[in-house]
Amino acid sequence: MEGDFHADGGDRQISLFSGEGRQWMETFKTENAGQEGLCFTKFRENITIQGLPLQTLRAGMRLVVEAPFAAASIATGAEVLLEITGEAKLCHDECPLFSAGRACRLAGQSLFAKVLHGGVVRTGDTIIIKENF
Repeated sequence: MEGDFHADGGDRQISLFSGEGRQWMETFKTENAGQEGLCFTKFRENITIQGLPLQTLRAGMRLVVEAPFAAASIATGAEVLLEITGEAKLCHDECPLFSAGRACRLAGQSLFAKVLHGGVVRTGDTIIIKENF
């Protein structure tokens, strides 16, 4: 992610977050003003993913990001290729929600990835799990 703090390498180049998790955060903030958890102010994702259950992905799995209806891009190598490196969201003792024993639904909703093949990612692009590599 050009210009991002983690862009220059390592296993945390890209942070992925589920659209469902982002929606839950927005709803929680609206309904519980002033009672947000630590991640509500500190966590920011590079890519929000809708419809792909992030909690099923594991380190080492790869994701292909491509423009919708661009199946030919897989054959030409024009897609962005990411490798999942681990979970991004862990609860911390200093989080008001965690220390109060309140439920936080963000665990399992965010992951880190590294870029194996770069390119341009746009809103509306398709993300698929690359099974064979």
